[in-house]
Amino acid sequence: MDLKGNQITLGELWDRPASRAVFKRRVPILAGYTLKGAARTITLGQLADFLGGLVPGKLIDGVLDELRRV
Repeated sequence: MDLKGNQITLGELWDRPASRAVFKRRVPILAGYTLKGAARTITLGQLADFLGGLVPGKLIDGVLDELRRV
């Protein structure tokens, strides 16, 4: 998948079953959430920056690699 230099939005990713499955599998805390409103406009890069202080870098890198492969 083309992640548009990590500028693809979470809404775009969530609307695709394959990429949504990556998030649900790799970051299960997101499984119960429905992305609505402004959350859909957050870019993948913004999410990675935010999560960088909360989760291991290996997890973020793994998610990005898997998203590129779908």
